[in-house]
Amino acid sequence: QLGLRYMLNEVKNDIRKGDIVVIIPEYQHFYYQFYGDLGMLRVAKIYPKGFSYLDTWQQWMVVAENFGAHLSKQFFRNDENPETITATWNRRFVNEYGDFCGHLNQPDTIDVKTAPLFKSGAVLELDMDVVAALNNFGNYAKDKGAVAVFMYPSIPSITANANATVIANIQNAMNEQCKLPILNTPASSNLSDEYFYDTVYHLNKEGRDLRTDFLIRDLTDWMTRSSLH
Repeated sequence: QLGLRYMLNEVKNDIRKGDIVVIIPEYQHFYYQFYGDLGMLRVAKIYPKGFSYLDTWQQWMVVAENFGAHLSKQFFRNDENPETITATWNRRFVNEYGDFCGHLNQPDTIDVKTAPLFKSGAVLELDMDVVAALNNFGNYAKDKGAVAVFMYPSIPSITANANATVIANIQNAMNEQCKLPILNTPASSNLSDEYFYDTVYHLNKEGRDLRTDFLIRDLTDWMTRSSLH
């Protein structure tokens, strides 16, 4: 919910010469979450420095529109108390690489086949600001002696089939206008629903291992073709 715009800004100062920055956005960022959502308000409480990554009026509009709901949540709910957050989301279960691992030994209580790819009532109109921002980020990385590449996320094949049109719209726009190297396709990144946990993006242990193998394969293939190995 921080939005892809925020996340791109957040990593800019850490890019070094020779880096490969792999960008794998979730599909909703291409339609309604590029500039963020309610989750951005948590930045004020957890990471005030994060406000420095809000560099557009659209992001500040998201903050303004969600301020009332966030304030109400802080007064009447305490769902950010580390003692009450489940292992799936609790930051105490983040490993040395920044990965959430608390869910790996937990039973999955949600049938991922019924989980939505987009939030209910969302307007699915492709936001071309995303592609422009990716191109600008690629230029920024290049100026620093690095390279940014794009990859599609892994979602269940059944979910991808149910949302084929909106995903195809993204792929067409990326193929036509994105200047970043695109290392995979939506179809090649999809996995069976047995590899997911609680949402259409969260992978269980077996899914994580498989996804990692895919990422290494696609990066290696691209690096070989680009003479970067």
